[in-house]
Amino acid sequence: MLPTENFRRLALLFSTNAAGTLLGQITLIITIPIQLRFLGTEQFGLIALFNAFVVASTLVDAGIGPTALRFIARSERNKILLAHVVASSITVISIIATITAATIIGGGLIYSLKISNEPLAGSIKPWLFVLCIGLSIATSMFASFGLSMLRGLRHYRQFAIVESLNRTATPIIITITAIYTKDVKLCIVASCAWSALIAALTLVYASNKTRLKIRFTLNLRFFKRRMFNFGRWVWIQSIAAYLGSQIDRFVVAGFLSLSALAAYSIAMSIANALVAAVTSGGG
Repeated sequence: MLPTENFRRLALLFSTNAAGTLLGQITLIITIPIQLRFLGTEQFGLIALFNAFVVASTLVDAGIGPTALRFIARSERNKILLAHVVASSITVISIIATITAATIIGGGLIYSLKISNEPLAGSIKPWLFVLCIGLSIATSMFASFGLSMLRGLRHYRQFAIVESLNRTATPIIITITAIYTKDVKLCIVASCAWSALIAALTLVYASNKTRLKIRFTLNLRFFKRRMFNFGRWVWIQSIAAYLGSQIDRFVVAGFLSLSALAAYSIAMSIANALVAAVTSGGG
């Protein structure tokens, strides 16, 4: 292959990988002032806090996303092993997602009953806020796995389509809900519902495109012996990355206010937009 052909191929892969993230960042920046106008700074800050919690799926997913991506790619020519990797991954994800959602939702209910049931930002009850967090974290694991299936088998265009839809639709849905309702509670519920829908659609779409059936298995020996040994180091790296990128939002919300977090999140969104496309494209 000639050097120019190599460069074109690399450029195409880079732009395809970066498309979803770049479109998502542009959409986010465009929708921020609209959300601020219809929700106000405090309610907008609560959405920023909600998003920071949802990204916390990397704290509990045991590194399964990148691990599944690696083992799907490596077992492509062994159809039996590939099917087992997919079945093992979806089984482990289902277990982790169920335990995580139940723990978060249970904790939220206890908080509401024992400590406080006052609405957050004057709109959403703590139990509903935590319920949406738990469900969104759980469903995001399934959506991430569907994307890993597409990337692992090099369906980059399909991957870009699904990721672009997810990243651009979420802020648009929140913005439309904010315009018509001016209520952060309904914005968060709409975001949670969309997260569940896109997770289901992503899994179905990835299964059809890769021709891999989504099934469960009780035989997790390969996962324990091979995949978890790799995944635990990815998990540690993911935890460090999350703390480095999100802990500041909790500090601002805890020691200042949701309004201060709104201003801080706007600045961080603009800064992140400058590097997100390069990072995702290189990935």
